[in-house]
Amino acid sequence: MMKSSNLVQRRGIFKYLAAFAFVFFLTYLYHQQLMHEGPSQFTSDQLQSRNPVPIDYLKSKTGQETNKNYKQKLNPNGSSELKGYKLKNLTETVGDSLKLKSEEDMDATEFQKINSIRNSCGQLCDTSRTGTSGPFFDHVTAPIDCKSIYNNPYIDEGHSGPAPKTIPKEFWNEYTMENRVTIRGLYFNQKYLNSKARTPIWTKGYVDDYIRMAAQGRMLGPYVHNESITLIEGIKHAPGIKNGRVLVVGSESPWVEAYVLNEGAKEVVTLEYGRIESKHPKIKAMIPSEFQKSFLNGSLGLFDAVVTFSSVEHSGLGRYGDRLNPWGDIITVARTWCVTKDKGSLVIGVPYENGKDYVLYNAGRVYGKVRFPFLSTNWKQHFKSDYGGLQITVVFTKTT
Repeated sequence: MMKSSNLVQRRGIFKYLAAFAFVFFLTYLYHQQLMHEGPSQFTSDQLQSRNPVPIDYLKSKTGQETNKNYKQKLNPNGSSELKGYKLKNLTETVGDSLKLKSEEDMDATEFQKINSIRNSCGQLCDTSRTGTSGPFFDHVTAPIDCKSIYNNPYIDEGHSGPAPKTIPKEFWNEYTMENRVTIRGLYFNQKYLNSKARTPIWTKGYVDDYIRMAAQGRMLGPYVHNESITLIEGIKHAPGIKNGRVLVVGSESPWVEAYVLNEGAKEVVTLEYGRIESKHPKIKAMIPSEFQKSFLNGSLGLFDAVVTFSSVEHSGLGRYGDRLNPWGDIITVARTWCVTKDKGSLVIGVPYENGKDYVLYNAGRVYGKVRFPFLSTNWKQHFKSDYGGLQITVVFTKTT
């Protein structure tokens, strides 16, 4: 009887331990999945859709790292928590992309404003132009009326209300480049223009910590190693960085600035939708309206180099409060051409798929050999870094 009782007890303990082990194993798998998918980078909409999408398109402009916890947010190992996401697995949200084409007539005032932008842009925004063969893709040129594209008040004007959920039929051909670029759906409403940046104050210590980690060879920023390394290589191959005055376009935290300063830049101006107060002596931050005013009144000056990573592809899609503008990315890069010294450089990192151009409306653009030549109008191709990630970096030089 005693042996039978002990046997029952041992079986009970075994079942308890087995159940505990099973629960522990499930918890471990769940934890590993969260680490793989990086839930802190997702908004609630993406958690519901579960679509594998490009890392940058999942970044929210609000509620991210602050000065208090930025050290914990930095990834010293250079491996993104979202490294499992592959662009090729992206599914179109509503089947036929034409469902993203508005069937309603566009507001007359808005129509006139976008046409005004087209007129200021001139040949620069004519994407039917032909180019010549270049090292990486075609090279196209166009006259750029710098004063006109800085002076037009509608280019930097934001939209009111939520971001448009469909592309106006009146400008469908401009967004698709006469159906050479496909449209896929990935919608965000993250109005950010002229509001505070996600990290609104950059103290000297905050920036210096980034610079120190850049000097140690650590991967900074929210991107996987094979994407961040392309930016580092690009900066090293860019004329004008060392001892130069450098413009950084699109920066929520000073990780790009850190790489630039680590390479010997003497001054950095950061251009960002959100307001940033920089207390670092080598960094000045501006929002678009301030940058525009400084250019027009002649106080801005010229730059030896421009650096931008995973930023310009969002321009003109309305995601961050900017107005719809089919040529928003092209104009943004052309404006940098206007403020760069002769023989200066442009370092640009964007999502790229060889031979596959498309718009993830309204999240961002993915470039291929169709649109990249127009994005880099007048810039001479100099160097390309591509390690197989979503983002690649190309270095251009300015020759007039």
